[in-house]
Amino acid sequence: GTALSSAYFGQGNGSIFLANVSCNEAEMFFENCTHDFDILSYNCSHSKDAGVMCLSCIDGSIRLVGGTNSKEGRVEVCSGGMWGTVCDDYWDNTDASVVCRQLGYHSGTAFGSAYFGQGTGSIVMDNVHCNGTESLLKNCTHITEHNCNHNEDAGVKCVLCADESIRLVNGSHDWEGRVEVCVSGSWGTVCDNNWDSNDAAAVCRQLGWGSSGSALLNAYFGQGDGSIHLDNVHCFGTEQLLTNCRNSTTHNCGNSKDAGVACH
Repeated sequence: GTALSSAYFGQGNGSIFLANVSCNEAEMFFENCTHDFDILSYNCSHSKDAGVMCLSCIDGSIRLVGGTNSKEGRVEVCSGGMWGTVCDDYWDNTDASVVCRQLGYHSGTAFGSAYFGQGTGSIVMDNVHCNGTESLLKNCTHITEHNCNHNEDAGVKCVLCADESIRLVNGSHDWEGRVEVCVSGSWGTVCDNNWDSNDAAAVCRQLGWGSSGSALLNAYFGQGDGSIHLDNVHCFGTEQLLTNCRNSTTHNCGNSKDAGVACH
């Protein structure tokens, strides 16, 4: 917030309780800041009543509004301490992916024409053009003047991961863990039916941890908590991607059968 003095918002008419207030920004409550009760020593009157102007947000931060989950929505950007929208002129998947990466996701798909509903307030960015390397949307080329209405508000749908990518979770080392595979932008586990060393080798090869591995069963590295994406995996040992191995996407498993590997 911004501190305002000299009764900026008008003079009060009751008692003056505090003077010489000093906060270090770590306090949870205003009353915990250092202060004095001896008003007379500081020659205070209501002409010196203090005020504040609070900000709704931090400039450059972004949020998604109006979606059915936290990974999608109308893009809103903080400018001048207030939330505003983005016009969809030239809005594309590269711009959407910058938004999603800023929010901690992998990538995204662009939506225009107020797909997630019209915002209110200012339109703070137009003609956005990202090259895909930016860590913040505000760093992309854009203009702040526009010829847009809120029926052109830009939106995104973000995904957590790239389809067919895999990761190892909950191991003691980077080269071991529960196998998780990305399907439709979300992480899920692999059921250990028929899980063997050829399957483990495909995982290790895809991740760059060599060409062999030990297959571990029965949620050896702990149970996952999302979907089970693959079952009855059968690799020949030469596949470059786990999803290239024969598999079934339907299963009769619980997460107690999540498959794992230790690469070597």
